[in-house]
Amino acid sequence: MQEELINHNGQIVNITAAKLDLSNDFFENGLILTEKLMVLSHKILFAEAHYFNLMAAMRISRIEIPLSFTPEFFEQQIQLLLEEYATPHLSVRFDVYYSKNKVHFIIKAEKAKRFYFIKDHKIDLYREAYVGNTFFDRLNFLNPVNHILEIYCKENDFDDLLLQNDQKKLARSVHGSVFLISGTKLSTPSIEDGAKDSVLRSKIISLAKKLPEFDEVVEGEIFPFATTKAEELFIAIDGKGVISLESYKKTKYTTDYTKSIINAIQESVK
Repeated sequence: MQEELINHNGQIVNITAAKLDLSNDFFENGLILTEKLMVLSHKILFAEAHYFNLMAAMRISRIEIPLSFTPEFFEQQIQLLLEEYATPHLSVRFDVYYSKNKVHFIIKAEKAKRFYFIKDHKIDLYREAYVGNTFFDRLNFLNPVNHILEIYCKENDFDDLLLQNDQKKLARSVHGSVFLISGTKLSTPSIEDGAKDSVLRSKIISLAKKLPEFDEVVEGEIFPFATTKAEELFIAIDGKGVISLESYKKTKYTTDYTKSIINAIQESVK
């Protein structure tokens, strides 16, 4: 079994040998930003978009961006870790934290099977708490609430949960962005309703607008009951790919138009 390696501030080390200073500021402030990417056939998907997404989050979080943090540096540091992996498909996580007036980063990678899945993905609507939709809720902070919800999923035999905002409109899932297809209309919750401003979400929206299969591509309010009226439902997860659901409650879904989007994504990164 291959040892698990990480890139910690530019150094490739075994994760078990990495040392963490207990005086790090993030133990007090919890400020860790995460950007999740996919590598397909040894190629980083949408590397530049992920870079700018992370830089925007750092600015909003009042983290001073080092001059060395260029797009080339971002990609080089990921590639440095990828050289240690022979597998062509990987899920990559790029964490940034701020400690002692200095920016630090950790890059991890794990094997990925493929970009697109059609599966019996068991989901449910979570009703015990609501997703915030403030400016900061849109950022990919390390979030203990997501971890609690993942535990809830395991305890109740779910793969994911649909989350609502305080107006009981669909916001997102625990793991990603929710998309519904009804006829020739593609719908997804808006950022204002609690969706995360993720790279994969943005790419799907922009590519779908160019496809002849869709007359409408809408970011707007979606109430949970719409999931049972849709013909197709998929969840886009940064760093993992796209999952088409076979069914939810008594609704059975198809995947024809979703596959058109997947084909467009794969063509765009060739």
